[in-house]
Amino acid sequence: MALSLLAMNVSISKNPKKNYIIAGMGNGSIYFWERGKCVKALVGHTGSVSALCKRSDTNSFISGDKSGKIIFWSDTFTKEKQINLLKTHSPSTMVVALNHGSKKQLLIGTKGGNVLLLSNGDGIDKAKQVMSGHSDGMVWAVVLGGNFLYTGGEDQRLIKWDYRVSRKWLKEVKCPYKIRAIDLNRKTNILVVGFYNGAIMMYNADTL
Repeated sequence: MALSLLAMNVSISKNPKKNYIIAGMGNGSIYFWERGKCVKALVGHTGSVSALCKRSDTNSFISGDKSGKIIFWSDTFTKEKQINLLKTHSPSTMVVALNHGSKKQLLIGTKGGNVLLLSNGDGIDKAKQVMSGHSDGMVWAVVLGGNFLYTGGEDQRLIKWDYRVSRKWLKEVKCPYKIRAIDLNRKTNILVVGFYNGAIMMYNADTL
């Protein structure tokens, strides 16, 4: 069963770039799909692969699983770096959302309702808790837009945070359903929010 999905245009085994659907699976594997056919599989996780995100520094991705392990994959899809959050954090750090920013900062949404930050240059396993505001269940979605961070979770709350210094809570919207995904169109500043039942809604990030 696929628990996370990511669409990417990449090259496999030095072949020309193609569009693939990358799927994080319940068995810990990561599959590359092309037109309904699995053309490549990656192995590295022991727990279900619950989160995938594109890397901002190379044409590849980062994966996270329910055991708190995060893997940075190179552009040839070999393991470049591995982080185990359970070495320094509680069992509630099951990874359910990832976002890799332009400054190589990795935001991590967790089962415990927190957001962790791993900055470029930090040692392995040095993720810091930067936000805690989702009262009921997992932070399923995180996205950074300029000076603001947007999070969504099991509690149906879409929260806007000031990310500059204080990282303080600014505003929230109570959504009709549990949130599973958020993306931001940086040209129009429109937030696209996906819900567990397949519904999609759009919000103006400026007026949120």
